[in-house]
Amino acid sequence: MLIKQVIKKLQQTNSLNDKVMILQRYDSPRLREMLLAAYHPYQKYGLKQVPWTGDGLATLEDNWVQLQTHLMFMANTHGDGIVKQLTAQCINQLLKEDAEVFKCIIKKNLECGITATTINKAFPELIPVFGIMKAATFEDKLWRSGLLGSVKLDGYRCLVRDGQLYSSGGHLIQGAKHIENAIVGLGDFDGEIMVPNMEFNESGGLIRSANVTPDARLLLFDAIGNMHMPFKARYRALEEIGKEQGWSFSLAKPTTITVIRHKTFESLEEMKATYEKALYAGYEGLVLKDPNGSYELKRSKAWLKVKQVLDEDCPITGFFEGEGKYENMLGGVYVLRKNGYASKVGGGFSDSLRSYIWNHQREFHGKHIEVHYQNDTPDGDFRQARFKKFRPDKD
Repeated sequence: MLIKQVIKKLQQTNSLNDKVMILQRYDSPRLREMLLAAYHPYQKYGLKQVPWTGDGLATLEDNWVQLQTHLMFMANTHGDGIVKQLTAQCINQLLKEDAEVFKCIIKKNLECGITATTINKAFPELIPVFGIMKAATFEDKLWRSGLLGSVKLDGYRCLVRDGQLYSSGGHLIQGAKHIENAIVGLGDFDGEIMVPNMEFNESGGLIRSANVTPDARLLLFDAIGNMHMPFKARYRALEEIGKEQGWSFSLAKPTTITVIRHKTFESLEEMKATYEKALYAGYEGLVLKDPNGSYELKRSKAWLKVKQVLDEDCPITGFFEGEGKYENMLGGVYVLRKNGYASKVGGGFSDSLRSYIWNHQREFHGKHIEVHYQNDTPDGDFRQARFKKFRPDKD
């Protein structure tokens, strides 16, 4: 069956199980190649706009070898003039319907309700999983002597994979070529990008765009070429690379690429005293790491974030639907802050609560919830807001 016909069948059902069965029923080497081209997290094609239409006679299958070669060319040249010209030629050769599918491949979404997770359920491990290690929240009961710690920065998370920069969500960061040029060929790393003298919201928006950000600096805290190595060995490798390259180890005097220093904490009291100093110095807190922990592509207690948590009780004023796994469920709620700001709170809800609230919205409208958040944005919104619990005493 042609790929466009398979996509039509996928579009006709909302059932995840049905989508998996459709993919398995029409399995072929060519189908798998096209799925991989569309959903491989590290293969980006650099074109946000694909305005051309097909007016030729060829199908995707007829021209796939040529199209696949062109996709690899696009992935290595990031959307310059010749790429656009050649892409237009490739699309023009195709039948109109096939051209639309190829455009979806370029945009990394076949628009038929499937994700890499869906595909991997049908064909295990076909699509590499883009993952990033995240820290769990520290509690005193999780303390153990010998943890390594560093300051927690208010930066934009950045993974270096195969010489390219990715956000925590797997999106290509295109405006920091000076960083790419400085780190290409040296390995894979984890860190944060920061722009000096710029608030997180402003710098994050700039970094996410394709605008050039020549002042952006990459602050590294891990070398992840071998994720199974213990952190102490990975960090030692990072230190050695940093020394060889002449990178700074000082946050007060950063270079384009800077290595974040870690220290060993022997006691809980020592860690908490350092945490207070970090807050006083303007950092968000600390991140503690198990020196023997591997790099896990999930939230893990091998990393622990120590930071202040603020709370505020707010009435629910509305609801919004979720996306992806939360489709047809609650994505989050709108609340009214004490400062008059209308905010969104999307995190902290269990799946069962998301389903119940979504189907009983009138029951929850106007109820008060306790919101935990990190701090305020410059315009008065929550930063990193999460639902904690209902406050019936406030209703």
